[in-house]
Formats: sequence, structure tokens, C-alpha cells
Amino acid sequence: MLAELYGNSKMCVVSGATTWEIFGRRINAALGAAAAEPIVLNNAKADLATVERVAAATSAPVLIAAGSGAITDIVKYATFRTGRRFSVFASSPMNAYSTSSASILVDGVKKSVPSHCADGLFFELKTLAACPPRLLASAFADLLCRSCIQIDWLLAGDFAGADYRAFPFHLAECDEADLIAAAGNLTSGDHQSIAILVRACIANGLGSLLLKSTACNSRCEHLISHYLDMFAGDAHPGSLHGEQVGVATLAMMRLQEQILQADQPPQLHASADRGTQLIARYGKRLGSVFAQNCTTKAISAPAAAQWNRRWQDDWDTWRSRLRKVMLPAAKAEQALRACGGSTSASQLGFDPEFFRRAVRDAMYLRNRFGILDLAASARMLEQFASRLQ
Repeated sequence: MLAELYGNSKMCVVSGATTWEIFGRRINAALGAAAAEPIVLNNAKADLATVERVAAATSAPVLIAAGSGAITDIVKYATFRTGRRFSVFASSPMNAYSTSSASILVDGVKKSVPSHCADGLFFELKTLAACPPRLLASAFADLLCRSCIQIDWLLAGDFAGADYRAFPFHLAECDEADLIAAAGNLTSGDHQSIAILVRACIANGLGSLLLKSTACNSRCEHLISHYLDMFAGDAHPGSLHGEQVGVATLAMMRLQEQILQADQPPQLHASADRGTQLIARYGKRLGSVFAQNCTTKAISAPAAAQWNRRWQDDWDTWRSRLRKVMLPAAKAEQALRACGGSTSASQLGFDPEFFRRAVRDAMYLRNRFGILDLAASARMLEQFASRLQ
């Protein structure tokens, strides 16, 4: 398969220590004379230092990522920066493989950086079915956020004039019902259920590829996950990205339901200027980024008054448009439990108060308006966060 893509070009397999033993060594052996010296990373971390180390470690014109998200992002960005090509053999299902961006830690901040696409994506169902159940549950959890993101983007279109596009969500919805129905079979080794999960992951990634943006698969729930990774430090329990997104998704679904199912609209207020507070809490470098996003997304007093008047006149019509795309939180939680996923931050091992702080402050990580910004303006966020576990 790789020869069809690359002919006799030298290919360097890049793998983690565990996935090297699972199938990286087998892939490298199959390359025969085309194999360059492989790169096996221990505890691979998708940061700039690792990207540069991998790029400098081989002169091969083609890199083969044998692994999951971190390995793929490292290889994707290393080849992008050096003008080389790459393919992926997936060790677990996730949406990162089919996107043209890479999630890289840059100066302590998790960023989605422009990159390029793989030439080939290869999924071996028997290998994926043998994944640790936790990895399969994590991949499933990462896909549950479709309705959260869609509602957040619709909100951003209304409040901030964001250019909402529906087609990525049509792609995601093709498999959503079947995926949720298959949740209980994902960790049993059932190939048909794994195939549905893989197809849903690819579709999710293709949405952002066609859109040329992660706006369709990363909103408030992903910002909470990024916050957890950035600030947990030595207290990080080692939870997976998808696990964190699943827990954050449930929280955001409940917040969306609290607002959109109420008979009376929330009363918006001018956004608080938290710049000084954020800089004091997070330091000048990160705090300044947070403060800038706080300012950029702020709702002014006239805008708040305008929305309050509009909602008084047409609340049912406005909220019904958002509720049409909503996946009920109870249904999402039931599906998560069915596949053995975690449903709360405390189950993942995070201190509940730290998770509450993530929910309060994660919105400042990025200039994307969403339900957290709306709840903060409505002075509902503090009380909502205080109940989370």
C-alpha cells in the first residue's frame, strides 16, 4: 500500500514504545529495503521540541506515523515544517488523523496549528478492536460533542457574526445514531461497531479539513480539556483527551439545556473586564492572552440590552432553532456509561474544584464565542460551575 504512494522512497516509521511492539515493528519490517532507521519515542509529547527532534532525527523524505493522536500530530507537523510527506497507521480510533491541523503545545499553550494532510490513512480493524477498552471509550467520548459545538457555533454566528457552516455537522450526523446505538458493543471486539466508530472519526476530521478550520469540532468542551492539560501540572491524573472532552461535553450539554429549556430568557449584562484579574492569576504571558480574548469576545452594554429586548419578543423562536440540533445530555451520558466511559471529572481523578475553575476560565483560552461566554454574561456560570463534580 505504501509502495503505491511512495514507490522506492525511503520511509521512516515513527512510533511510541508501546505501539512499536503492537504493530510498528511489523510495519517497519514490511518496508524491507525502503525502511529508514525507525524513531521510537518514549512518552511522546506533542510539543515543538519533540517535533523538531523528530524532524532532525531522519533525512527520509517520508515519515510513517504508527500510533495515535500525539504521534500523528508530531509527524504531521514535522513533515509540514520540512516539506516532507507522511501516512498514518492508526493504533486507536480518533479524528486527528484526517485533519489538516495539528494540536501542538507551543510556549505552554495547546494550539491547533496549520499543517497538512496524510497521503494515506490505514485502519486495521483487528488491531483497533484489540485496543484497551479505555482508548475506544475515549474515542467515542470525543465524538459526542457534535451538538455542543453546533449550538456554540450558532451562538457565535448570532453574537459575534461568525460564519456558521452546516455541512460538517451533516457529515457528523450520518453515523451519530448508529454510533450511539453501538456504544455498548465498542469494547467487546465487535468489528462492525469498531468500523462505525472509525468512519465517524474520519468524517469528523474531514469536516474540519473541508472547512479549513477546527471551528466544527472544537469549542467550549475542548477548551476545558486544554485547560485541564495546561494547568493540572503534577496533579494531572493521566486522563485521555477524549475522556476529558466527554466529561466536558456532558457539562456543556447541561448548561445549554439549562438555558435553552427555560421558559424565560436569560438576562444578559455587559461582560466583566477581567483583564487585571486574569493577568494576576495566570502571569503576564498567559494572562495577557486570556485578557485579550476576554476583551475581544466581550458583550457590550448596548448589545446586551438589544438581545434582552429581542428575546423578550421572540425567545421561543430563537431557542427552538438551537434546540433542534441538541443531543440530550441524558442520552449522551447513557451512551458514555454503556461503553465504560467516565461521566464526571472526579471519576477521571481531577480535583472537582480544579475542574470548576476550568469551566469558569477555559473560555479565555481562545477567541471563539460559546455557551460559556453567554452564561458568564447572564451571571449564571459561577453557580452552574459550583455544582459540578
